[in-house]
Amino acid sequence: MNIPDELVAAIASGNAVLFVGAGLSVGAGLPGWGQLIGPLADRIGLPDNQRGDPLKVAQFYETQRGRQALISYIQEQIDAGGSAPTENHRRLVRLGIRTWLTTNFVDLLEQTLRSAGERVTKVVRDHDLPYAGAERLTLIKLHGDSAQPETIVITR
Repeated sequence: MNIPDELVAAIASGNAVLFVGAGLSVGAGLPGWGQLIGPLADRIGLPDNQRGDPLKVAQFYETQRGRQALISYIQEQIDAGGSAPTENHRRLVRLGIRTWLTTNFVDLLEQTLRSAGERVTKVVRDHDLPYAGAERLTLIKLHGDSAQPETIVITR
């Protein structure tokens, strides 16, 4: 693999940000979008022509069953496996990037970073941001955190 010199330089100088999607955790045994959201459509009898957008499916489910039912279902699915970080998680940590963005609400990134000896500031809410600083790695969880279920973003 040929990595552009500009990217190597940006990482080395601390000017790179890593974006990690929730798909990284599929390798750890967690469900992908289809596995996570498909059963919701079945539970509410959603017609096939309305199943194309996972966020809309989750929104329909929340509208019919309520926010608590949706978040409880999501937590059951992501807590079910006792999943552990994968080699891909560990490889990403070795890049040395100091600012991470993720759409993943599980804690596999935090586990991996802390296992590597990193001090991590996790930003889930606006009021977490002032605690981020250059002396600690910053992990911004764009779609919330499973430890703070009220922050989970999975609908439109």
